[in-house]
Amino acid sequence: MKKDNNLSIGDRIRDIEDGDCYYEGVVVSLTPLKYKITSIVWCDEIDSSMNGKFTAPKWWIIEKI
Repeated sequence: MKKDNNLSIGDRIRDIEDGDCYYEGVVVSLTPLKYKITSIVWCDEIDSSMNGKFTAPKWWIIEKI
């Protein structure tokens, strides 16, 4: 997994699978990295079913947004 090493608690991030599928959230822990989900996008469709849940990274690229 490629992570942005300049992350801080409170940063908004995107946890990306392949560009058109990703999770967005707010960093709540750095070691280990965890974030609170604010939305999920599946091929341009927004899914809010997991909003507010906490998770570790699920995909390959973490970038700050």
